[in-house]
Amino acid sequence: DHFILNRLERRGLQPNGKADKMHLLKRLSIDLTGLLPSLDLMQEYREDDSPEATDKIIDRLLDSPSFGERMAVLWMDVSRYSDSYGYQDDNIRTQWPYRDWVIHAFNKNLPYDQFITWQLAGDLLPD
Repeated sequence: DHFILNRLERRGLQPNGKADKMHLLKRLSIDLTGLLPSLDLMQEYREDDSPEATDKIIDRLLDSPSFGERMAVLWMDVSRYSDSYGYQDDNIRTQWPYRDWVIHAFNKNLPYDQFITWQLAGDLLPD
């Protein structure tokens, strides 16, 4: 944050003010799940005046299956995953279990070292 603030100030800019509760929820939801918050989630967060309200909402978003899907998108881009061959050659492809495994790994919070080991050498591991 210090480095970002320094760069903003050198450009004559100031950081945005603190977001109100509902704008914060929107930002959190889009960042963590790639989706806008549901009406139920918005109502629950609006009505919760406890100091832990934001922590509880973050935990709910992290527990959502959409979290793993959102996180997997970046990994799938890096690994050049595709559900289809693409241009004029779309035969049946069966690599979708890999995509589902990556989503599941993010949703289960698989430790990074295990995730990378499985990515690089999963088929060489015993059992």
